[in-house]
Amino acid sequence: MTGRHIGFAFVVLTIAVSSLLGCEKKAPPPPATISGTVDVAPELAKDVTPNYVLFVTVRAADAPPFGPPIAAHRMTDLTFPVQYTVTQKDVFFEGVVLEGKVNVYAKLDKDGHPLGIVHRDVSMKNVMIAFEGDVKLTDFGIAKARGFLVDQEGEIVAGKADYMSPEQADFKVTDKRSDIFSAGVVLGHLLLGKNIFKAATAEESRQRIMNAPIPDFRTLDSRIDDRLNDILHRCLARELGQRYQTADELMVALEYYIYGAGYGPTNETLGKFIRELYGQAVPAAATGPHGATEVIPRPTTAQLRH
Repeated sequence: MTGRHIGFAFVVLTIAVSSLLGCEKKAPPPPATISGTVDVAPELAKDVTPNYVLFVTVRAADAPPFGPPIAAHRMTDLTFPVQYTVTQKDVFFEGVVLEGKVNVYAKLDKDGHPLGIVHRDVSMKNVMIAFEGDVKLTDFGIAKARGFLVDQEGEIVAGKADYMSPEQADFKVTDKRSDIFSAGVVLGHLLLGKNIFKAATAEESRQRIMNAPIPDFRTLDSRIDDRLNDILHRCLARELGQRYQTADELMVALEYYIYGAGYGPTNETLGKFIRELYGQAVPAAATGPHGATEVIPRPTTAQLRH
C-alpha cells in the first residue's frame, strides 16, 4: 500500500477489500467485522504526531467514493502499521449490515478533527422509535461529511423546506448547528402538534424558515413553561452564535429539564407506550396447570441395593 501527502493536512489511503481477498468480501452474521492493516511510507510516518487521528471508513464497492460512508471507525495513538477493526457498532445507518463487496478508505487527519457529519434532513418522518423505546435518526441520503462528500451545497437546496435551517434555506454552507435548528423544529412540532413553519408551498415554507418571527411558545400551549420555551428559542436561533453549538449541549439542557426534579421518562416507558399504541401488547399469561419443582429425597443405602 502506498500513501500520498495531500497539502499538509492528511494522508489518504484506499484499500479495496474485495480485490485484496481476490473474492467477494462476505461478512459473517452480526456482529460483523472488517479488519486489516493501514501503513504509510516511512517518510510520511515520521511526520505523524500524537494529535493525528486515523479515520477508517467503509463504503459499498459500487458506491461513489465521496458519498456518505456505511461505517466509520476513529483511531488515535497511532503507530504504523496500524491494525484496524470496523464493527457493526461503527455503522451509521439503522438496519445496514457489514456484508457484501466493500471498499475501505483510510484518512489520516493531523488536527484530529471529527468527521463533521451534517444530516441536513432532520424531520419528523426521519425519526423512528423502536418498540423497545430506542429513538433512531434515519435516511442519511443527503448527509455530508467533511472530506468525504463533494456536492453542490451553496448552489442548490436539499432537504424538507419546513424543517431546514435558515442557512440551509438561504443556500449557505451548513455545519452541525444546522441539524440543531431542525431538531428544534421537530421538538416544536411534537409539543404543538404542528410545524410553525409549514406553509402551502415549499417556497413559502422556506421564506418562513428565514424570516418568520419565532413565537413565544408559552402562548401557543400553556403546558410549555419558561425553561422549555428558552430551549426552543435557543434551538431556533437564526444567529449561529446564539444557537446550541453542539448536540451534546442540547442533550444536557433537555436532560436537566426532564430529570432535574427527579424521576422522568425512560426508554422503557417510551417503548411501553409505543407497543400499546400499535397494539403490540405483551401476551397474556398462560392458563391451566403450571409446572412445579419436585423435591426428591436422597435414597437410603437399602434402596440403592435394590
